[in-house]
Amino acid sequence: MKMNSRLLGVIPEKDISLVAGFSDYLINGPKEHSNDTVRTYQQHFFTFLRHLPRKQGIIESVSRANLNAVLVKIPHGMASTRNNLVWSVKSFARYLESMELISKETLDGVLSIKLSRKHKPKRNYLKNDLIEDIIVSILKSQNYNEMERLTNISIFSTLSFTGLRSSELCNLRIEDIDFENGKIVVISGKGGKTRVIGLPNKIVPLLKLYLRNRPESKYSNFFLGSKGSPLNRDLVGKRFSRISKTTEISVSPHTLRRSFATDVVQNRGVSLDKLQIVLGHSDIITTRNYVQTRTDDVALEMRGW
Repeated sequence: MKMNSRLLGVIPEKDISLVAGFSDYLINGPKEHSNDTVRTYQQHFFTFLRHLPRKQGIIESVSRANLNAVLVKIPHGMASTRNNLVWSVKSFARYLESMELISKETLDGVLSIKLSRKHKPKRNYLKNDLIEDIIVSILKSQNYNEMERLTNISIFSTLSFTGLRSSELCNLRIEDIDFENGKIVVISGKGGKTRVIGLPNKIVPLLKLYLRNRPESKYSNFFLGSKGSPLNRDLVGKRFSRISKTTEISVSPHTLRRSFATDVVQNRGVSLDKLQIVLGHSDIITTRNYVQTRTDDVALEMRGW
């Protein structure tokens, strides 16, 4: 994977190949990471290096003291940035230790840093009736031509009722959707893995309609942009920004993934181990974090206990 160009300005020339190797380690190492995660770790490792004296080499910079010194400069309100920065440095420390470039003691010192949160982060999710309202709003909106409307509804519905990641939706090919057997082959998911999920009956007519009207293209991607080119995460994000503005409801692909997970567990009784397979998580704890339980919902349900 190509190294983030912004890193080149703060990395000593002798260490460039070392940082490039870090990307390979993240993708192919003990715990496989997606390209998106690698880019995120690169970005936050850049933040870490940018706050250190330039005279330090990469290996010397990785220490508990330096990580603490950088964390002091980042406001506690920026919890996500702080967390990603810590994880990026910890991963780099593991990478260095695997090549015997730092001691086990240094690694343990970096790994011992823990960030505490007073409260579990609040993650947005949408209930089914709100998702249906958004679909109706897209149908009625005058801001789209007919092909844009069909594309947006197809993308929105697919993400809502399959739990796919935005990148996985962009990578879907025509041959990956098996209408006859009701299956979707998800290729190049997080960690470069492949899995098979079900094709919900409720979106079959919509996807068949989209396929009949899909622009002519040399590409096999199922979903295409207006000019017949494959979509990417940035283009999908722009479509969702426009949907949010049109409907006045904040929604993103990841919000729909979380909403799907919450709905199938809380309303349909799907077990976490089955949901883990559908979402493509390697750790069921990650799956559990996707399921959002509201205090008001629990209080209402408790009245019938």
